[in-house]
Amino acid sequence: MQQKLTLFLIVVLTTAFSAIGQKVDVELLEGLKTRNIGPAGMSGRVTSIDAVVANPDVIYIGTASGGVWHSDNGGITWKPIFDKEAVQSIGSV
Repeated sequence: MQQKLTLFLIVVLTTAFSAIGQKVDVELLEGLKTRNIGPAGMSGRVTSIDAVVANPDVIYIGTASGGVWHSDNGGITWKPIFDKEAVQSIGSV
Protein backbone atom coordinates (compact mmCIF):
# COMPACT_ATOMS: atom_id res chain seq x y z
CA MET A 1 0.00 0.00 0.00
CA GLN A 2 2.82 2.43 0.86
CA GLN A 3 4.52 1.75 -2.46
CA LYS A 4 1.32 2.62 -4.31
CA LEU A 5 0.95 5.80 -2.27
CA THR A 6 4.57 6.76 -2.94
CA LEU A 7 4.14 6.16 -6.66
CA PHE A 8 0.92 8.18 -6.63
CA LEU A 9 2.66 11.08 -4.88
CA ILE A 10 5.52 10.99 -7.37
CA VAL A 11 3.05 11.16 -10.26
CA VAL A 12 1.09 14.00 -8.64
CA LEU A 13 4.22 16.00 -7.82
CA THR A 14 5.67 15.45 -11.28
CA THR A 15 2.40 16.57 -12.88
CA ALA A 16 2.12 19.59 -10.60
CA PHE A 17 5.69 20.75 -11.25
CA SER A 18 5.42 20.21 -15.00
CA ALA A 19 2.22 22.25 -15.02
CA ILE A 20 4.12 25.26 -13.68
CA GLY A 21 7.05 24.78 -16.02
CA GLN A 22 9.59 23.23 -13.66
CA LYS A 23 11.33 19.94 -14.32
CA VAL A 24 11.47 17.32 -11.59
CA ASP A 25 14.10 14.61 -11.41
CA VAL A 26 11.97 11.62 -10.35
CA GLU A 27 15.08 9.73 -9.24
CA LEU A 28 15.45 12.25 -6.40
CA LEU A 29 12.03 11.19 -5.09
CA GLU A 30 12.60 7.43 -5.21
CA GLY A 31 14.22 7.34 -1.76
CA LEU A 32 11.24 9.01 -0.08
CA LYS A 33 9.24 6.80 2.25
CA THR A 34 5.73 7.52 3.51
CA ARG A 35 5.52 8.46 7.17
CA ASN A 36 3.07 9.80 9.68
CA ILE A 37 3.64 13.46 10.51
CA GLY A 38 1.66 16.05 12.38
CA PRO A 39 -1.31 15.51 14.61
CA ALA A 40 -3.12 13.06 12.32
CA GLY A 41 -0.35 10.53 12.91
CA MET A 42 0.13 11.29 16.59
CA SER A 43 -3.33 11.38 18.10
CA GLY A 44 -5.84 9.92 15.72
CA ARG A 45 -8.32 11.18 13.20
CA VAL A 46 -8.70 14.94 12.58
CA THR A 47 -12.32 15.87 13.28
CA SER A 48 -12.22 19.66 13.12
CA ILE A 49 -10.00 22.21 11.44
CA ASP A 50 -9.93 25.99 11.34
CA ALA A 51 -7.51 28.66 10.15
CA VAL A 52 -7.15 32.35 10.93
CA VAL A 53 -8.61 34.28 7.99
CA ALA A 54 -6.14 37.16 8.33
CA ASN A 55 -3.20 34.72 8.51
CA PRO A 56 -3.93 31.31 6.90
CA ASP A 57 -0.59 29.96 8.16
CA VAL A 58 -2.15 29.80 11.63
CA ILE A 59 -4.19 26.57 11.82
CA TYR A 60 -5.98 24.83 14.69
CA ILE A 61 -7.23 21.23 14.55
CA GLY A 62 -9.18 19.01 16.89
CA THR A 63 -8.75 15.25 16.92
CA ALA A 64 -11.04 12.34 17.71
CA SER A 65 -8.99 11.51 20.79
CA GLY A 66 -9.60 14.97 22.24
CA GLY A 67 -6.33 16.69 21.40
CA VAL A 68 -6.13 20.22 20.04
CA TRP A 69 -3.15 21.17 17.93
CA HIS A 70 -1.77 24.48 16.62
CA SER A 71 0.45 25.30 13.66
CA ASP A 72 1.79 28.75 12.87
CA ASN A 73 3.60 27.75 9.67
CA GLY A 74 0.86 26.37 7.45
CA GLY A 75 0.91 22.85 8.88
CA ILE A 76 4.61 22.11 8.60
CA THR A 77 4.97 21.69 12.36
CA TRP A 78 2.34 21.16 15.06
CA LYS A 79 2.23 21.72 18.83
CA PRO A 80 -0.37 20.33 21.23
CA ILE A 81 -2.18 23.12 23.08
CA PHE A 82 -4.74 21.21 25.15
CA ASP A 83 -2.53 18.69 26.98
CA LYS A 84 -2.55 20.40 30.38
CA GLU A 85 -6.32 20.85 30.70
CA ALA A 86 -8.34 18.93 33.31
CA VAL A 87 -10.61 17.35 30.66
CA GLN A 88 -9.87 15.62 27.39
CA SER A 89 -12.99 16.55 25.44
CA ILE A 90 -13.29 19.98 23.88
CA GLY A 91 -16.41 19.77 21.65
CA SER A 92 -15.33 21.72 18.58
CA VAL A 93 -12.63 24.03 17.24
